[in-house]
Amino acid sequence: GILAFFTKQYFIASLGYVALYLFLAESKKHGVYFGLAALAALIVALALVCYLLPFYLQNTFFAVGLSAKSASSDKIVIPQFGEYANIYLPLLAIVVVAIVRNFYSGVIKKPLHRQDAQKPFFLNLADLDKPLLLHKPNYIWVCFACSVMITALVLGKNAGNHLTYLFQLISPFLLVGTFALISGVPKWRWPFRVLVVFALFNSYFMLPTDFSVDEASWSIIRKEIAEADEIYASTLVLQEILKKDATVYEDGHTRYFVFSRNLPSWLGSTDQAHTVQEVWARYVELIQGKIRNQEFDLLLMDHWMNLPSSMNYSENDTEAFSMKYSENDTKALLNKYYAQTGNVTLPLAKRLGGGNYQVRIWKPIPITPDKDTPQPR
Repeated sequence: GILAFFTKQYFIASLGYVALYLFLAESKKHGVYFGLAALAALIVALALVCYLLPFYLQNTFFAVGLSAKSASSDKIVIPQFGEYANIYLPLLAIVVVAIVRNFYSGVIKKPLHRQDAQKPFFLNLADLDKPLLLHKPNYIWVCFACSVMITALVLGKNAGNHLTYLFQLISPFLLVGTFALISGVPKWRWPFRVLVVFALFNSYFMLPTDFSVDEASWSIIRKEIAEADEIYASTLVLQEILKKDATVYEDGHTRYFVFSRNLPSWLGSTDQAHTVQEVWARYVELIQGKIRNQEFDLLLMDHWMNLPSSMNYSENDTEAFSMKYSENDTKALLNKYYAQTGNVTLPLAKRLGGGNYQVRIWKPIPITPDKDTPQPR
């Protein structure tokens, strides 16, 4: 669970699932102990990582979290679950049939025994050595329910990852739990197998089938990159930059670093030179200096890409997004020293969040010897 956290932070939920299940189904005391031990191990691991990588939390937690918060919306949660349910509709039908069957055979067909009627039906609140629930739930379905709640209340609001969190967090438990239900009802296996086949077809049918790419546009971009040395580029063409072994000035998360400035004071550096604001200011100064001196041979900008700019903050700001560009912003420098020489449409995967992107090509404006300012071509 700790290692999974450093891969994808929301995978830390796996430790919460285990602690919750122990609390509900094994022993309240064991659940609390496991939760506290997992928390202590996570704190130690984070302390070590932050010591080795001082800006780890700023980059991976605060900056990304605040930027995702700005793009989150409750409106996209229900449509995502609707699309997800449509993909797995046959499996959900199996689950419903199994629930109805178990309810009929366990409650209606077989009345409660006398000794069962004398016991509390649901909860044990007093004995810490006993589980909270007297009727032991299935571990897989507890994890499934937790994943649904986490996705619906938090992760599913992120507009930038359509269905991603549902497939990553919910599907594993849905698939394992459903096939476990099928194995427990031998008489229903053939009808259920038919539904499984339909589920496989649904999962295949939702995949994109058109992988055609207009290579002409990509050839233009590759040619521009090959002829340049210093490049400030959109993450759309980051793979081409890496192939060239050129310096990467924007990796997709770089722009979010400044948003972590409002992190708790006890997590920030006491060295003024290593605060988020100072590190960001040095980065902006680097980019602005290269633009002012026309050191970039090429800039490839997409519609969603903002140049890093100096920012003035109000002391009353409570959100990292309350910002104001300074007068000497980077965009003004770009317009002064560079000219847009082209606009290329790059085709990407034809899916939600994919499609075509416009990439603007910027190159230095030649400077005449007798003047201090660059002259347009």
